[in-house]
Amino acid sequence: MDPRPRRDLRWVLGAVAVTLTVTAGIGLWHSTDSLGQGPITVPGARYGVDPGASLGNRPAANFRLWDQFGRLITLSGLRGKTVVLAFIDSRCTTVCPLTAQTLVDAIRLLGPAADRVQLVAVNSNPAATSVTDVRRWSIQHGMLHRWLFLTGPVSQLRPIWQAYGIQADVIRGQVTHTPGIFVIDPHGRGVRVFLTTGARRNIPDQAYVLAEYVSRSLDEPAKLPNPGTRLVNAHPGPVPQNVAFRLSGLVGGRPAQVAVPEGKATLVDFFATWCHACQTEISTLQAYVRRQHSYPSLPPLVAVDLRLTEPSTSAVRSYLISHKINYPVALDNTGAVFDRFGVTELPTMALVSPQGRILWEYAGVLSVKSLLANALAHTREEGLRKGRRSKGIV
Repeated sequence: MDPRPRRDLRWVLGAVAVTLTVTAGIGLWHSTDSLGQGPITVPGARYGVDPGASLGNRPAANFRLWDQFGRLITLSGLRGKTVVLAFIDSRCTTVCPLTAQTLVDAIRLLGPAADRVQLVAVNSNPAATSVTDVRRWSIQHGMLHRWLFLTGPVSQLRPIWQAYGIQADVIRGQVTHTPGIFVIDPHGRGVRVFLTTGARRNIPDQAYVLAEYVSRSLDEPAKLPNPGTRLVNAHPGPVPQNVAFRLSGLVGGRPAQVAVPEGKATLVDFFATWCHACQTEISTLQAYVRRQHSYPSLPPLVAVDLRLTEPSTSAVRSYLISHKINYPVALDNTGAVFDRFGVTELPTMALVSPQGRILWEYAGVLSVKSLLANALAHTREEGLRKGRRSKGIV
C-alpha cells in the first residue's frame, strides 16, 4: 500500500517548490488509481523525486498545433502510442532543460519499447510562440529529432494550458509556468502527471519513475533495468569531505584532462551553455583569470560544464571558442561532480582546498571585486597564503 496519501491534481500543481510561479489549480482530472497497480518506488524517491498523481484514465484534451518543422499535429493523430507531454518555455534556460533531459533518460530506459512512445512538448511561453522559437530551442538542447515541440498563436495555446491546468504568464517581463509532465496512454487517456523539481540530481530517479508509468501504459509493458544498477542517489546526502575529481575536458577548445585540486586551492565554477546567468558571469571569470596571472597567490580557476544536458561536446567547444574562454573546462557527462558538490543552481562557485575540502560556495553571479575578496579571504583562513600580502590585488 502506498504510504503517501493520494493527491488531488489541483493540489499537486499548486505545490511546486521551484522558482517558477504556480497559482492555477486544475479541474480536468482528479487523483484515483488509474492502473490498479501499486506505486512506483525507487531509491531516493522520498527526497524530492515526484511520484506523480493519477489522472484516472480520463480522456485527455485534444490539441491542434504546429511542430518545430511547421507540421500540423493533433493529439488524436498520435493514438496508438503513449504520449509523454511536457510544457516547455521556448526560451527557458533553467528548469525546462532538466525536464527535457528527464524525458530523454526515460525513453532510453524503455529500450525497444521507446518506438511505441512519442515525446511531445507544448510551448508555454506567451511571448515567443513562433515555429522558429520552438525549433531554435530544440536545436540548442539537442532535441530537434527527439520530440515534437508544438506551438501556435496564444489564442490556441491558452485553452490547452487551461485544459491541462498549466499556468503560463509573463510577470514583470519574466515567463512563469507550471512544469508539468503528463503520461497519456495509446487510447488518449490521462495516466499520470509529474512535476519537474528543478534539481538536476533527481533526474535519473525521476526518469525511472516516469519510464515505469509509461511502460505500464503500453499494451505490452517494457522490462526496465533494475533501478539499483541504473540510478544515482537522488539525495546524495552531506557533501563529502573530499570532493576531488578528474574529468575529460577542454582547454582552449582542445581535449585535455582536468583535475581538481592539483596541489593547491582551486576556484571551481559550475555552468551550462544554456544558462543565461552563466553567460553574464563570463566577463567576471575572465577578469579573475587576468588577475590570477599577475598574482599567483590567487587560486587557479577551473570550470565544470553540465555536459549531461548539452547537445554535444562540439556545441560546448563552439561555445568556449565564441566566448573566448581560455581557462580549463571539465565536462561532467553524468552529473556526478555536480552531485558531489551539491550543486542545485547555476552558476555556482566553490573554492576547494589542496586536500579537496570545500572552503566556500556561492550560487549566483558575483562582481570581480567580490569574487577576488572571497577567494583570498577563504584561502587566508586555511593558511594557504602563508603570510603573503594581498595589498593591491582587490
